[in-house]
Amino acid sequence: MQKTFVAQAIDAGLRLDLFLSKMLPVSRAQAQEKIRLGYVLLNKKPAKSSAHVKTNDSVSIDCSEKPSSSKDSAVLFDVPIIYEDDYVLVINKPRGIAVHPDTKHTQNTIVNWAIKHYPPIAKVGEDMTRPGIVHRLDKETSGVMILAKTQIMFEWLKKAFHDRLVKKQYLVLVSGTFPENIKFIDLDIGRSPNKPKQLAISSIRAKQKSIKVRPAKTEFKIIKKFKKYTLLEARPLSGRTHQIRVHLASAGYPVVGDKIYGKKQPNDLKSGAMFLHSQTLTVPFPDENSRQWNAPTPDDLKIILRKLDN
Repeated sequence: MQKTFVAQAIDAGLRLDLFLSKMLPVSRAQAQEKIRLGYVLLNKKPAKSSAHVKTNDSVSIDCSEKPSSSKDSAVLFDVPIIYEDDYVLVINKPRGIAVHPDTKHTQNTIVNWAIKHYPPIAKVGEDMTRPGIVHRLDKETSGVMILAKTQIMFEWLKKAFHDRLVKKQYLVLVSGTFPENIKFIDLDIGRSPNKPKQLAISSIRAKQKSIKVRPAKTEFKIIKKFKKYTLLEARPLSGRTHQIRVHLASAGYPVVGDKIYGKKQPNDLKSGAMFLHSQTLTVPFPDENSRQWNAPTPDDLKIILRKLDN
């Protein structure tokens, strides 16, 4: 069933999700999900979540399917809490769990869990589908992650991440014997010309196609060498999507278990886990002190290391 509304003068300037939550018994998160899934038309064209309505705009919405919002979606897992106070929530994110809802993951995300654990967090942030989220980890990456519980702390942490004041340290196992002389990989990252959903290091070809690239730098330290693998400590000095994975794959040492950037790998470990773990997070706080949290290595990754030691 489709419903159509015409924006009045009093509605002019409202964000589309807010307009829909005003006209229908849905939350802003539910409205945003409807927009994202393509169920909303603005003047007979697919709407964008950032759109604002103008007087006499026509807004149509397909109400035949109820969206599964962050607030009412089921949560079928639990998350270890490393630290919590009135302002922040620090967790050890499990591998295989997406951080926030999207078209592929509408339920069982960190956001769903956070709202269940602490309902007021649903109103924190800039995007109601990502309340409290100031940074993210890939679905298959485990480890320490911080969420904001108040709007003031959200703004502070977002700026700290943007200004690169937050220090991140990852534990990563790669295929091959990583060279001692590689201390940094400093290569720009942009969308792959051949596979737009993937990222790649920049190239003349990419620049010629006007593909946007961004500077990216990662520091590496060898922890232990095995026969066919190397255990590394990785410190991203910038915050690009898939940065560690792309840099390592471009150097010829893909992350073990990386199904996107490391397909050509030995299969002797027989593990489906991607070995990339957010081990340590050091965050500056408004009191001018920095706080550091560590996430223990998950059991499935410990099993891989024990196999290599034998």
